[in-house]
Amino acid sequence: ASNHHLRLKEFYENTKHIILRRRIEDCVDLPEKTRVLRAAELTPLAAKTYEEVYNGLRNSYLSRLSKGLIVDINEKMMMFMQLRHAASFAKIGETVKIAKEIYTQDHATVFFVSFVDVAELLKKELEKIGPCGILHGKVNIVARNRAIDDFQAGRTKFIICTYGTGGVGVNLFAGNHVVLVDRPWTPKDTSQAEARVYRYGQTKKVLSIWIQCNK
Repeated sequence: ASNHHLRLKEFYENTKHIILRRRIEDCVDLPEKTRVLRAAELTPLAAKTYEEVYNGLRNSYLSRLSKGLIVDINEKMMMFMQLRHAASFAKIGETVKIAKEIYTQDHATVFFVSFVDVAELLKKELEKIGPCGILHGKVNIVARNRAIDDFQAGRTKFIICTYGTGGVGVNLFAGNHVVLVDRPWTPKDTSQAEARVYRYGQTKKVLSIWIQCNK
């Protein structure tokens, strides 16, 4: 890993005089963007679910480790993904609380999650507050376009996106709030998700809320 870091640094030093790097803020006159961290207050049920998943994975891993069955990084990555998934479910309650706060202020909001089942469950909860669109890989293109059009036209104040489907190439600048229920794998993916609202056409200050769980 350290050798890889040194090569990246060397690549940067050798190319910085010929590669033009510009952020969107450098090219487009945009309003202010603020990022805030928000710790999720877990409900008893959410905390219990997370702890059960965590303890089950931990005990299973330690058992296989003692038997010499852990041979590569893939095993650890699989368990990490399961923990991320459990944490995503655990943050739904806090997400709904944020949505209620934003809705009373009449702001349109884009919610980003990593998992389709979490997106669907969150949609059911948010629809108790107001109309809500959704974009993920199992939604057909006609329904996706309708959800985007409704959001952009102000007919809905909420839209939920998975990173793979709504994180790039979609204009959602009718909203000026972004809630990252989960974080994507790279800083670039995070910036791309925020850029769905923080882009040409945006006239309001943008607030990006990153929800933390079990920090």
